[in-house]
Amino acid sequence: MNYLVSTFLISFFGALYVLVRRVHENRTVGVSGDHSHDAYWPLNVIWSYVRGIVRKVYLIVHNLLAPHIEKAIGLAASKLYRFTSSASHQFLQLSNMVHGKGTLKKNTGTTSLFIRDIADYKKGVNRK
Repeated sequence: MNYLVSTFLISFFGALYVLVRRVHENRTVGVSGDHSHDAYWPLNVIWSYVRGIVRKVYLIVHNLLAPHIEKAIGLAASKLYRFTSSASHQFLQLSNMVHGKGTLKKNTGTTSLFIRDIADYKKGVNRK
């Protein structure tokens, strides 16, 4: 195992050394700009390659996951809309009954016991 790791490291750093030497030899010809005062110019060139690869990988992953994320957001928004619509309907019905504007349909099956109790209370208050 140590032999494999040491062979990998030697070959990796050897290839990196060759790359930096080639870039250094060709910097006036192959790389645009004046790098005579930039001490880190080989790392800047390598960084630009790495940044380009990372950007391409990000775009590939984003394009693969975007439809699934949109579907999940759509489902969550739909469920939240149903919940808030139901809650707002019950609050509106409650508000109308408190202000004496509405009546309660009997045994609809969707009306909460709390609203039924308030309706019964309002009927009792109005009878007295």
